[in-house]
Amino acid sequence: MEGKPIIYASDILDLDVFERLYREYGQRLYRFIWLRVGQREDAEDILATVFVRLWEFSEKYPQTPIRSVNALLYRIARNAVIDARRKRKIPLLSMEELSAQGMEFEDAAQPDPRVSSEISLVREVMRSLQSAEYEIIELRFVEGFKVADIAALYGISENSAAVRIHRAMKGLKKLMKTG
Repeated sequence: MEGKPIIYASDILDLDVFERLYREYGQRLYRFIWLRVGQREDAEDILATVFVRLWEFSEKYPQTPIRSVNALLYRIARNAVIDARRKRKIPLLSMEELSAQGMEFEDAAQPDPRVSSEISLVREVMRSLQSAEYEIIELRFVEGFKVADIAALYGISENSAAVRIHRAMKGLKKLMKTG
């Protein structure tokens, strides 16, 4: 990850920048969190924690270059979800449980039935993936993360991130053939 940083941590302490980051990332982070905890109140609390931790990080390490705000925020969110699940024993919910609680999963304007059945099959098979594989596929193909952002999120090289994505997709394809 060569090149100049997008911003420095101290830039986040500017209220206009902080508010812009909240507006830009708040909804996506909320969805990311909600999919992991399943309760609106828990997701809102964790989202607030994410931005508090971002502010605290910026105060503590103002000269830190931030190459990917996206990766930093998702790393904070991921850790906050883990912390909340440990503290409050929040279970990880399945897509069925989330749907029962009112979460709507977007389908692209209901394509023809063959495509709909393929989407359903992929969703069903993804449920049987290990959580790390599921998460990396979700980040890359649902959330639209670049490989560099995934690498920054996990604290690994871009090559390692690409290999993990490849292995997760290979596992998904294998399950698709047998499922």
